[in-house]
Amino acid sequence: MEKINLLIKDYEDKKGKTSGKRYTRFETNQGWFSAFDADVIDPIKKLEGKWALCGVVITDANKNIREFHGEGKEESSSENMTGDDAEKVVESRPAPARAESSEGKGTSYYTSYAKDIFCAMLAVNPKVTEEESVLNMMRKAVALVKEAKKNFE
Repeated sequence: MEKINLLIKDYEDKKGKTSGKRYTRFETNQGWFSAFDADVIDPIKKLEGKWALCGVVITDANKNIREFHGEGKEESSSENMTGDDAEKVVESRPAPARAESSEGKGTSYYTSYAKDIFCAMLAVNPKVTEEESVLNMMRKAVALVKEAKKNFE
């Protein structure tokens, strides 16, 4: 987790489509960030138009605020700060990828490869509509990925 200064421009309360869980999205000088905990959301809402020092996790897919550390300073770069302030603000970078369990290691990659093959097969033969034919096409895509994996081991 990284601590960064964010200029809170606006916010919107949302509800998760599948989970139904409420959360808030904050528009900041570094794009939209989501927050899910009331003890983080409520104080940041009060800083609309101001800077907030936040603990964030940034991945390729998401930008989440996990902690609130108080009102931030207008300088959002650690270059112009000294002492304790310089330690508080760190340039943001993507969080390291999560390690997969040994059980499902690589499964998401193989699923993605199979999906890509399936889409390519469907593009070549777009008239396939029967459910059984589509399932057979997906089985072939999965078999191709398994065969490729076996040949590279």
